[in-house]
Formats: sequence, C-alpha cells, structure tokens
Amino acid sequence: SQRSLVLNVNNAEQEWLPIPGDYRDSVACDVSADGKVVTGYVIGRDPPRMLPCVWEKSATGWRAAVLVTPYLENPLLTTASVVVSNDGKLIAVSLVESRVDDLPRYALYVYRRQADGDPEEENRAADAAQQRWTAELVLPQAVHLAGVTDDGQIVGRILERNRRVAVLVSATEKTVQQILPEGYTNSRATGINRQAIVVGVADNGRMGMGETRAFAWRDGKFLDLPFPADVTSSVINCISAEGRMAGMIERTIESSTAEPTYVNSAVIIEAPTESANSNPQ
Repeated sequence: SQRSLVLNVNNAEQEWLPIPGDYRDSVACDVSADGKVVTGYVIGRDPPRMLPCVWEKSATGWRAAVLVTPYLENPLLTTASVVVSNDGKLIAVSLVESRVDDLPRYALYVYRRQADGDPEEENRAADAAQQRWTAELVLPQAVHLAGVTDDGQIVGRILERNRRVAVLVSATEKTVQQILPEGYTNSRATGINRQAIVVGVADNGRMGMGETRAFAWRDGKFLDLPFPADVTSSVINCISAEGRMAGMIERTIESSTAEPTYVNSAVIIEAPTESANSNPQ
C-alpha cells in the first residue's frame, strides 16, 4: 500500500499519517503554513474509489477525516490534487458530482472549516471530524488545482476547446477569470500568494509541447519579470507569501558547433513589478 507522511525539514523527523477506515492507500498533496493541516486523498478498492481527506494535528497526534462528497463512493478526483489555504481553514478539490448516462459530471468544491480548537478535544468520533468541514459548490466544472488563498482565491487550469487555460476562481463570488498571455495558446497557473499574485507558464505547443514563457499576473495585468535577454524559455513553479518566485530558465550559449547550445538554470526571482500590459482575455 501507499501511505503519506509529514517530514520536518528542520530536524528530519517524519510522521506517518493514519489511513482511515478500510481505505488502502493515501496521498498527501498540500500543507497549511503552520504544518498542522494536511490535505490529500485516500483510495479504496472495494468498491474502487478516491476521496478527499484532511489530516489535522493535535496534542495527541494526527487525526484523519474523509470529506463528505456529493457523489457517494466518488470514483476519482478529477485533478488528483487537494489544496489547502495557508491558515488551514479552506480546502479546494475537483470532484465527480454525479453520473448521467454512466458519464461523470465534474465540479469544483471548497470545504470550509466550521470550528476552531483541538480536534481531539472537540470530539473523538470520526464523523465529528467530518462535520467540522462544510462543502460548498463553486463551479460546475473541474479545475486542475495549484493553490487556494485564505480568502478563497483559487488558481489552476481548465481544459477548454482542447487547450489548457490558467484561471483564477473566486470561491466567494463564484467567478472565473482566464489568464493567457497574448500570443500564446495554452497556459497553466502554478501558484498564488497572499498578495493575489498568480504565477504560471504559457506555451504555444499542442497540449504543452514547445517553447514556454513564465508569467506573473495580478488584478488583470501581467507583471514584468527580470529575465536576461538571451532566455529562450522560462518557468515559474511557485511563489512565496512575500512574492519571491522560484523556477527555471533556458538560455543559449556560444558553441563550437553550428547548432546552438542550451543551458537550463534554476532561478529565484524577487517580487515582480507591474507592467502596462493587461490580460487580453
């Protein structure tokens, strides 16, 4: 079986997360800023199913709660990712909401935590842990998730007309904003921070093949990224709360052959500045 764990990088201590009930496997996807809430999913085999799960740490250890889904025995998580906000009080996940003519209908949901305090002190029953999280429909479609903020700003990508498009979804307003740099056909968001800066990557290839361009975006405008002039491809994989970004660039160097030589380098980028270019979508 496959089992999730939490690793403390400060002391290399690891803690195995419990697998609830008769589930056989678990996968951890995200963790809150204080390290006390972990989200992911558990897998059952009889019947086959994948369900979102949250682990909360108390003074006595980790407690697992399988989140209640609108479709019982949810057969899959459509993006295989369950994300949690930094404060640990909001979870986002794409689910199978129903089946019509044996075909799945997908939806984006958030789960809001309804109570504070130590999960061990509130109630030791497993169903009480489930009741602390209230499900709320956000969109009647799946979003491949990359992150969610404390105030319910969700980022990820959707599949639209055989292309990938990065989106910013408001769990409160139930709105969707597409993020696609001009001149590109595909995009995906890879993260969002507390300042609502969305980072990601765009490309012109079919379903992701081809030259890539990293982007940072906020309030309808793309932000200037200080890349060297000889960069041919770039990617941003994550952004910190303060706005520092990490990713990779590809650049050309002089070569003794007729063909150019490309070199990949990991990069850290300081907080971006605002550009005059607005989002064309």
